[in-house]
Amino acid sequence: SNAFYLPGVAPKAFQDGDPVNLKVQTLVSPDTPLQFDYYSLPFCRPSKIVDLQENLGEALAGDKAHTSPFHAKMKEDVYCATLCRKEYSREQVKEFSNFVGLEYRANMRLDSLPLSEVVTFEKEDGSGEDEETYNLGFAIGLKIVGNGDEEEAGPDKKKEDPSEA
Repeated sequence: SNAFYLPGVAPKAFQDGDPVNLKVQTLVSPDTPLQFDYYSLPFCRPSKIVDLQENLGEALAGDKAHTSPFHAKMKEDVYCATLCRKEYSREQVKEFSNFVGLEYRANMRLDSLPLSEVVTFEKEDGSGEDEETYNLGFAIGLKIVGNGDEEEAGPDKKKEDPSEA
């Protein structure tokens, strides 16, 4: 038989209910080249944050991974579980708001695979058909305007750089 091995890409078989490693990485924005460590914002944290060994691809991309407070198990769906409860200061809320305004997304990996969000939108050709695309990571928040709609962030909107907060 023929086979090959790439370091950091060895297949692993999971049984139903087995824990799957979920690690947090960076906060990235389409509006600025500045990346931040996931824990630079006051998200829920595990009892001890450990820097995790990266595979070759993650190391070459400059991704730094940490343990997370999230728990995942193979073939077990969990919806709306409370991870932690926190009270935030005005400064922390302003910091979150600055990151949301710049459309920062949190990058995470599940068993070394990047997490992504499926986005469905109507095609612009007027056909009425939907199209799906994937966004890497997940939005850390959405800006809601007075009528309850999500605000479209664009280059004409003034946004504050979170590094200046």
